[in-house]
Amino acid sequence: MRSSDRNPCGIEESIEDAKRTMKLIEEGKEVKKEVGVYFTSFEVFRKALTPKRLELLHVIKARNPKSIKELAEITKRDKKNVSEDVKYLEQNGLV
Repeated sequence: MRSSDRNPCGIEESIEDAKRTMKLIEEGKEVKKEVGVYFTSFEVFRKALTPKRLELLHVIKARNPKSIKELAEITKRDKKNVSEDVKYLEQNGLV
């Protein structure tokens, strides 16, 4: 894998972890609870954590941008859309 193909923010790892957890839930197996935000259904989870919102969370953690403008530049997204997504994540206790 070329270094340019790697994702420095670990989005793939988080998605794979979420997939493993959802599979355990589907199988009726117990999942170890951790401190954090919990969702009442998979549908709510998918609405709250879209791929672009997950990317924002990882960039915020990894790069610690100082503004919405900087976050938008890093993610190559429109500032208004980034602002709306960050507001949504904040309202749901994720930021």
